[in-house]
Amino acid sequence: MGAPDFAKLPLSISGVVLASAASREPTVRPDEALRQVLPGPPGASRSFPQNDDVAMFVEVYDNETAKPHKVDIVTTVTTDEGAVMAKTEEVRDSSELQGRRGGYGYGTRIATKGLTPGSYVLAVSARSRLGDAPAAERRVQFTVTPPRVAESQ
Repeated sequence: MGAPDFAKLPLSISGVVLASAASREPTVRPDEALRQVLPGPPGASRSFPQNDDVAMFVEVYDNETAKPHKVDIVTTVTTDEGAVMAKTEEVRDSSELQGRRGGYGYGTRIATKGLTPGSYVLAVSARSRLGDAPAAERRVQFTVTPPRVAESQ
């Protein structure tokens, strides 16, 4: 299965980018656009200490340009058992795209302080309010570890 064609689907979501406020893992070539919306460089790690602040960013691609509409974007963090630990909701308006196909940059923060160490699923979904359009969704599993202790000098 190949990568989705974001320009052809009515509604789609890019890959999820996560960045940890606590981690400063170097990246080969920093992305200037992501630098403006994330607290640090995106990381490949999906493990975060309990005292961290994790930033999430996606692009929601909306190619329905014929009619004005709204798009509901919902982010949830759930346990392996399905309990919802955090939820954010945002509504975007197609007028933001000025009649062009394109994407809404969407980001939120996840405080791991209230999460017990263990495995979680971050889900981002987007649904257009036009008719019965299917929702687009991305899921990422991540782990919360015990808090990092400040290193003595």
